[in-house]
Order: sequence, then C-alpha cells, then structure tokens
Amino acid sequence: MQEQTTALAVRAPMDLTSRIEELQKKKYNVLLPMTTFASQNELFVPRLDIVVPDIAAGDFYKQSSKKVGNAWVDILAPSGTFLSKIASAANIQWHPDKCGHTVLEKNRVVYKAVAALRQADGQWRTITDEYELDLEVVEEELRMDYKKKAKTQTFQEKMKKEGMELEDYIMRDLLQKRRHKLALAASGAMNRVIRKALTLRSTYLADEAKNPFAIARFDFQPDYNDPTVRRYASIAAIQAQNDLYGQGSAAMPEDVSQDEIQIAGEMMGAGSISNVDGQIIDMETGEIQNLEVIDVTIEDEKPEPDPKPIMIGCEGEECGGIIEPFIDGAKKEWQPEEWAEETKKRTGRKLCVACFIKWQKEQKAIKEAEKAEKAKQKAGGK
Repeated sequence: MQEQTTALAVRAPMDLTSRIEELQKKKYNVLLPMTTFASQNELFVPRLDIVVPDIAAGDFYKQSSKKVGNAWVDILAPSGTFLSKIASAANIQWHPDKCGHTVLEKNRVVYKAVAALRQADGQWRTITDEYELDLEVVEEELRMDYKKKAKTQTFQEKMKKEGMELEDYIMRDLLQKRRHKLALAASGAMNRVIRKALTLRSTYLADEAKNPFAIARFDFQPDYNDPTVRRYASIAAIQAQNDLYGQGSAAMPEDVSQDEIQIAGEMMGAGSISNVDGQIIDMETGEIQNLEVIDVTIEDEKPEPDPKPIMIGCEGEECGGIIEPFIDGAKKEWQPEEWAEETKKRTGRKLCVACFIKWQKEQKAIKEAEKAEKAKQKAGGK
C-alpha cells in the first residue's frame, strides 16, 4: 500500500509589503488591520481588496471646511454605507448572538457590538465597542442648537411661516431620535468597531477621500496541489455528506482513521467564523474561552412578527433617523421618496428635514467666509 502523507507541504510565504508600498506611493488610502502582511499559516493567504468611493452616491458627506493656503478645502467623513463596504472588503464578521443592547431604558440605550477579524496566522481577533445614546443629553444639545438658530432673522421668518414654536422643533427632532434610539446606538457601536479594527480615520480631505481604499485581509485558501490537502478535502466532503444524510450514505476509504476525519474537519472548517461559535469572549481582553454548547430550543413556535415597512433612512452625520412626510412653508406636502430625491440632487445625500437645515447653515457659513476672504484679498491689493 502506498505510504500515507500526513503533513502539509509549507508554501513559500506570500508577502504584501511591497504591494502596499506601491499603492501608498500612488496615494491610495491603505487600511492595515494587522502589522504583519506575510502569511504565517499554509492554509491562509494575504490579499488586498480595493474599494473605490463614490462621493456623488453618498459614500462620503461634507462635515466641515478648513483653509489650506489661500483656498477653502472640504473635510469629508465616511458614511455608514461606505463603512459597510469597507467592513465587507476586510471580511469583518459580526457575532449576532454577542451583539445587542446592554441598557435599554426610556431615555437611554447602550449597545455593544462584537466582531472578528482574521490575523496572519489564521486566528480570529475579536473587537468590541459600545455606543451610548442618552436622550436627555440629546435634548439639551437640541435646545442649545435651536436657541442659536432662533436668534437669526432667517429662522425667525421660518418659524412664523411654518407656524411653529421653538419647542415644536425640539420635540420633533427628539421624537425622531427616540423612535429609532436602538438603531442609532447599534449603528454607532458597529461603526466604532469598524474604525477600531481598520484604524480608519474619522475624516479625510476631499482630495484624499476620492482616492481608492486598499484593505489588507487574510483568506482561507489551501494549496490543492498538495496531496495531503486534497486527501483531507475529500475526507471532509465525505464526512459532511454522512453527517447530512446519515452514516454510510457515502463510503469512507478503509485507510482513513478517526483522527484523520477530525483533522480534516478542523482544517477545512478553519475558513469559517463558525469555529468561534460555541465559545465566549472576554469583553475586556478579547480572550476566547471554551464553553459547552447547551441546546435550549423552545419547541412551541411563536408567530412571526409582521414585516416592517420599507423606510428611507437619513444619511446625515450620526443621524440614523428616517425621512418622514412634512408640509413646508409654501404649504407643499413632501413625501419621503420625493424629499429624498430632492435632497440627493441638492446635497449628494438623502437627508431628513433637520439635517438638510443643518447643511444649508453650513453652506451659508462657507459662502460668507469665502466672501469675506475675497473682500480681504481685494482690500489688500489696493
């Protein structure tokens, strides 16, 4: 009988360092979630995923402006949509059973997000973070913001035209955040995890944001030219069929031992996040600890809840609310779809009323600053 091979042939390590340096010279935004870019496990290979941002489609939104030399430059922040693209490219895996709210009260919610990111040796590194939303603090911030607005003639005319008092605006915005407080906290926690995992900056200059983003990751990719890998892959496939349809449904070769069946299953399952399931994670240290899985399935089926209606979300900074119908000062009734299209055309993002008003205020401030700068330059040239 032919001698059985039991050890994997070690491939030459694949190193991304030179490729990363090349992309950095081309002004790519390189996100490096690990310090080692060469494979340390023969089953995993490094690769770079490229994500090209679409500014016009809302991947970034304008947060502020700053003066660079004699010109004003836009400061852009990545939207939740773009962060999701980045997380997918980095192969960040979320733990649905470990994510959730730790505090849920009428005026306060704390949400914890837990994810995993593969390292150069194939092991998963866990990342966790929390986001707290305190509606009492939010109300204070809204009051301060609207008190400043109420001092302007423009806003006073708006209040008169719409027939609304200052308190009406505050309660409207606060109600929207209260209605979606859990979703806002969940989004905030997950965004923090993504930034932490990939060392993603919170803002970029406009010229930086338009450049492609390169994300380093490690993928499960066994060398199928290795006869041992092919043997283990075959054993794992046969065992999977037997597990599914019953032992004996597929014939296992006679020379296969129980140890090989176990090793094959572990090797071919190494590419899945499921090898972390059934374990607990120390939220302080990130250490994975063994935990026996206990079946606590309740046999009595509960009726499924009615599906939630499709809503249009606001893409404003840290808003997370939805676009709702309203009547403007000219007595025109705006539906969410119509208003989303209108704000997308004007700002490049789908905004709720409150975020659109904020955007208008920022644009006015920028124009006034540019006008003042031109006047200063003109006066200096005399």
